[in-house]
Amino acid sequence: MKVLAVLAGVVSALAVVTAGTAAVQALITGAQIKDGTVESRDIENGTITRLDIANAAEAALRGQRGARGVAGPQGAVGPAGPAGSPGATGAAGPQGLTGAQGAQGPQGPKGDIGEGLHVTGSVADTADLPDDADVGDAYIVTADGHLHVWDGDDWVNGGPVRGPEGFEGDVGPAGPQGTQGPMGQTGAPGADGEDGGLAGYQIVVGSAVVLSGGQVLSATASCPTGKLAVGGGASVADPSIAGLMVESRPTAGGAGWSASIYNDSDDDTTMTPYAVCANAA
Repeated sequence: MKVLAVLAGVVSALAVVTAGTAAVQALITGAQIKDGTVESRDIENGTITRLDIANAAEAALRGQRGARGVAGPQGAVGPAGPAGSPGATGAAGPQGLTGAQGAQGPQGPKGDIGEGLHVTGSVADTADLPDDADVGDAYIVTADGHLHVWDGDDWVNGGPVRGPEGFEGDVGPAGPQGTQGPMGQTGAPGADGEDGGLAGYQIVVGSAVVLSGGQVLSATASCPTGKLAVGGGASVADPSIAGLMVESRPTAGGAGWSASIYNDSDDDTTMTPYAVCANAA
């Protein structure tokens, strides 16, 4: 072992010192040292290094790894780095779609007559435009309302000169009442009218029905074919019984008359409907 070899060297040195100048025939080796006889006091401090210890012995002397320590606090944010250089310009994108056409703007105010333009009058038709006009002379042709300007060679149609139609004016005040006209002549008498009254007037009596005490009962009287009901009603046989008319009306299409009576008593009686009929127009 390396430790024993070192210890043997130490013992050999001690033997040389003890012998002084006497001659030593041989050095003390590790084989001549009895196990367990060399103690810590026999070794000089600092003479044994890590290189003198075997790897297995060093591994046996090494302690177990300790637990991981707690993470330290996060450090402060460092200063921002310098801005990078701008990148290359990208390729142009495709052209966008054409937008919808905007609404037409309002008509602008009429401009002043240009310099050198002289409206000298009006003529009825283009054939009446003069032949001896100066450059800039203009005439209004009443046939179409257009302004024609002489440019030295020909008459140029400058378009209509009439402005846009104005707003409708307010209604004027009512005029004074006129004088009364003369009375007209009396007209000829008209033809005689038809006789008045109901044509084919007829009262139709329906069949009598029993009206029990405390009961509401309806009965109908029908007009003959070709006639319509213009009125009607109903009657009870005993007028001393307190009866109450609930309904009295023409039937569908006016073909007859229907009546309903409530018998507000304990006694029975009879109820008879009737209809007033006349010829249909």
